[in-house]
Amino acid sequence: MKTFNLTYTDDTALERFIHAHRLAHQEHILIQVFTGIIDKQFIAALIKNLLALLPQGRLIGATSDGIIDNNRILQLDTLISFSVFERTLPESYISENTTDSYSLGQSLARQFPSHQKIKAAICLTDGLHTNGEEFLNGLSSINHDVMIAGGLAGDNGQFKETYVFCDKGITSRGAVSAILLGEDLIVSNYNSFGWQKIGKTLTITKCDKNRVYTIDGMNATEVYAKYLGDEIRDKLPSTGVEFPLIIQRDGIDTARAVVKKHSDGSLSFAGNLKEGEKVHFGYGNTEHILYHREQVLNKTQMLPAESIFIYSCMARRRLLGEHLKSELNLSLDAVNVSGFFTYGEFFHSCNQAGLLNQSLTLLILSERAGIRTYVPKVIPPVEYNDSVQTVNALSHLIAQTTEELMELNRKQESIIRQEVAKNREKDQLLLHQSKLAQMGEMINMIAHQWRQPLNAISSVSSSLLLKSQLNILDRETLESKLKDINTYIEHLSTTINDFREFFRPNREKEITDIVEVISSLKSIIGDQLISDNISLEITIEHPLKPIFSYPNEIKQVILNLIKNAKDAIKSHSPANGKITIHVKASGKHIAISVTDNGGGIPTEVREKIFEPYFTTKEQDGTGIGLYMSNVIVRQHLNGSLAFYNTQDGTTFVIKLPTVPETGP
Repeated sequence: MKTFNLTYTDDTALERFIHAHRLAHQEHILIQVFTGIIDKQFIAALIKNLLALLPQGRLIGATSDGIIDNNRILQLDTLISFSVFERTLPESYISENTTDSYSLGQSLARQFPSHQKIKAAICLTDGLHTNGEEFLNGLSSINHDVMIAGGLAGDNGQFKETYVFCDKGITSRGAVSAILLGEDLIVSNYNSFGWQKIGKTLTITKCDKNRVYTIDGMNATEVYAKYLGDEIRDKLPSTGVEFPLIIQRDGIDTARAVVKKHSDGSLSFAGNLKEGEKVHFGYGNTEHILYHREQVLNKTQMLPAESIFIYSCMARRRLLGEHLKSELNLSLDAVNVSGFFTYGEFFHSCNQAGLLNQSLTLLILSERAGIRTYVPKVIPPVEYNDSVQTVNALSHLIAQTTEELMELNRKQESIIRQEVAKNREKDQLLLHQSKLAQMGEMINMIAHQWRQPLNAISSVSSSLLLKSQLNILDRETLESKLKDINTYIEHLSTTINDFREFFRPNREKEITDIVEVISSLKSIIGDQLISDNISLEITIEHPLKPIFSYPNEIKQVILNLIKNAKDAIKSHSPANGKITIHVKASGKHIAISVTDNGGGIPTEVREKIFEPYFTTKEQDGTGIGLYMSNVIVRQHLNGSLAFYNTQDGTTFVIKLPTVPETGP
C-alpha cells in the first residue's frame, strides 16, 4: 500500500494531483478528508468532485482542529489523504438520527459485514453531540475484536458545529466509518499520553454518564472557578481541553475533556464519568510529553509500516505549539504520515475500544510483512525558550508540591480514620452506659407509676375479703370492685407497654408524629414529677409537619432533658417547680423547647455541659446524659441541640427536620 497527501487549494490542482499519481487507475482507494473549514456546502462540493474523479474510491472525513501533513501542521486548511491498497478492500458506512450514542455505535456496527475478517475500522463521530465512550461501547457490543481508530470531529475550538462525512452523506449528529478488509493487511496501533495530575483528589458526586452536575458536592462549573480561576470557568468549554479531569481505570490514567457548558452549570465531557469516581485536574508539561517522542519513534520503526495515520488531541497542538513537530517527526523514510487533531481519540486495546483525551494515537498499516530494520537515531534535545523553561520549572514545582501534599494528606487520612474508629468505639460505650443509667431510672419511674394502682388494687381486694368474711358482700358490690381492679390492671398494662416501646431499638427511620412521642413521655415520667411536686405543662402550636426519624431516640433525648430539669428544680428548690414543653414549627424544622425554673446553668460551666463525663451532680451524675443527647440529635437525627438561660431557669431547644413536601 501507499498513501499520498494533498493540501487542497482548488479543484484544478486536485485533478492534476490525481492524474500525476495515476489514482484513477487504482482499484482500492481509501480517501480521508480532514478540514478546518467548517462549511457544509464546501464539504458537499468537495465530496462531489472527489467522487466524480475517483468513483471507485471510498471516502470518510471530519472537520478538525488542525491537520497533519507529514511534518507540516496546518489549521484552517483541508488535507486529502489517498491510500492505495493492493489486496485490501475499503468500505464506508454512515449512521445518524439514533436515540443515543450507544445506539449510534450499534447501528454503525450492524452495517459491517459479518462474514469477512475486518482488520481495522476508522471511525469518526461529531464532536459535540455524541458521547464518544457510549458510542464505542455500543460498537463493541456488536463487534468487540475489530481494531478501532479515529476520533471526535473538531471545529477549531469554537464548540459550535462539527461534521463527519463519507461518500454516502454528511452529518453533524452521527458517525461514519471506513473498514479495511484483507488477509494481508498488518495493523498496529500506539498511543502516548503524558498529561500529569495536579491538585487535590476530587470526587464526582452527581453525574449522568458524560454530564457532570457536581464535584465534591459543588456545581461542576464552580469547581473550575475555585481551583483554576474565574477566567478559566468563563471560557469553558474551550479552556477545558487544557485542564481535563484525569481518572484512573484499569491502572491507566485517562483524561476527560469538557465539550459543553450547560446553563445550569453542569458540564458535558467527551466520555463518561461515574458517581464516586476519584479525579484530578490534569495539565500538560511540555518537557514530559516530548520525553515520550523517542518511544514513539522506536515503536514505529519496529513495526511493519507503509502508512501512518495520526489522530491526536487538540490540546497537544495548542500546548506544544512550535514543539509539536518534534513530537510528530517520526523520521521514517518512504512512510506517509497524515491525520487530524480531534476532540477525543479512539483507541483499541485488549479487545476493547476506549475513548482517550489529550493523547496522540497512531494507526500503522502495511501490506508487507517484513519488519522494518531498526536503526537507532540520535534525537537532538529540544531547545526551549525562556518562557517554556519557566513554565516547565513551575510545572515541576507544582507536581512535586502536589505529590508531597497528597502523601501528607494520605497519612492524615489514615490517622483520622484510626481516631474516628476510636471515637466511635468510645461513643458506643458511652451510649451503652447511658442506656444502663436510664434503665435504672426507668425502674424507679415504673415503681412510681405502679405504686398508686397497686395500692388501689390491694385496698379493693382487702375490702372484698373483709366483706366476704362478714357475709355482707353483695353481687353488685363485687362486680363494681372487680371493674375497678380491671381498670387498674389496664393502667399497669399500658404503662409497661410504654416502657417496653421506649427500650425497643429503632432499626429504621419512620414517619413520626412528635405529639404522640411527647404524650407517651408524660405517661412514663408524669407520676414521678407529681411525687416531687413538679408540674409538667405541654403546649403544641399547630399545624405541625411529620418528621422522618427514630421516635425512641427522640424520647430518650427529651426524657434526659426532663430528668435534668427535675434534678435542677429539686436542687434550686423554687416555690413551685415547673417544667414546660413547647412544640412549634420552625421553617423546615420542628422546634421542641424544654424549659425549667431550676435556676439556670452557671456561666463557668456553660462551655462544658456537652463534654463527656462532665457533671455538676456530686453523687449521682455520670456526665454522659447531655453528651449522648447531643450525639444522638446531631449524628442520628440530623438535628441540633442548643440551650440558653432564662430569668429563672434554662431552656433546651431540639430542632428536627420535617419531611419535605413533594410536588404533585
